[in-house]
Amino acid sequence: MLLWRIGADAIPTKDNMIKRFESIDPTRPLCCQDIESTCHVFFNCPVAKAIWLTSCWGFRASEHQISSCEDIIILVVEPPKAPCPIEDLWKITLNMAIILDEIWQIRNQVLFQDREVNILLSVKQVKHKFIEYSQALALEPAPNANHPQQAWEPPPPGWIKLNVDTTVSESFASIAAVARNDKGEVIKIWAKPISKCTPIMAEASALLWGTQLALNEKWSHVIFEGDAKNCIDLLSSESSSSDWSVHNVISSVFLLKALFLGVKFNWIKMDCNSAAHVAAKLSLNSRISVCFYKDNLPGALELACKEDCPTFSC
Repeated sequence: MLLWRIGADAIPTKDNMIKRFESIDPTRPLCCQDIESTCHVFFNCPVAKAIWLTSCWGFRASEHQISSCEDIIILVVEPPKAPCPIEDLWKITLNMAIILDEIWQIRNQVLFQDREVNILLSVKQVKHKFIEYSQALALEPAPNANHPQQAWEPPPPGWIKLNVDTTVSESFASIAAVARNDKGEVIKIWAKPISKCTPIMAEASALLWGTQLALNEKWSHVIFEGDAKNCIDLLSSESSSSDWSVHNVISSVFLLKALFLGVKFNWIKMDCNSAAHVAAKLSLNSRISVCFYKDNLPGALELACKEDCPTFSC
């Protein structure tokens, strides 16, 4: 969105604001010289130059012809030669976009919050965001629509996959979560009974519980999977819930999403979610909360894990 606003010359810099309002101080908030323009904010200001130099392989704005908003977009979308393979050039574009955002954040903090510039802190924030976003974008692409996923699939290395499911009876319901690593090994399985509710409410509650469990385990990169497409779609598209009964629960999941370094929500078929379904049924039948590890799985649950992942072994 920031890049679009820059390209449309819709950034509220001093030179743009003075065209609309007479009582605007036209000087630059970061260096207090002349009139603040878009090109100056992002490339010519000493603060911007320092951030570019330390955050983007020693990039020097003075060595490039940047005199318009169009030049800025071309630079980011088609970055100059950089010390990386051609297949990784998208990372340069990502890094440049993050730097532009950081510079704009600094400018607004100085102008509206009377805060001091901290170049070292800004460089650290750029690096942190780049790592976070590049890891998220580097996730393996979803299976082709013409070849639907036929079995549970392990997450990428360094990630945890947490499958959730629910079972609803006439008197109450149960929810379950199954956490496995990139080798398909069970880390932990939880299940517990909950009050009677609608199926969609139970599915939403399972997703919320799953995110809470993952945070309690201090997992930073997690893929959540479930077979309730209506709930997963709400989380994947970040659209407003059409069902008021799950609005608060889905909103809570959104809030918790921000606490992960990497997070993704996937919809899968019921056939690929056997372990979570069996765990939910075990809790429903026993009416107690349970927690299992790799070495103490009940026979039915061990079999379900093998159905999900044929390479799984206790």
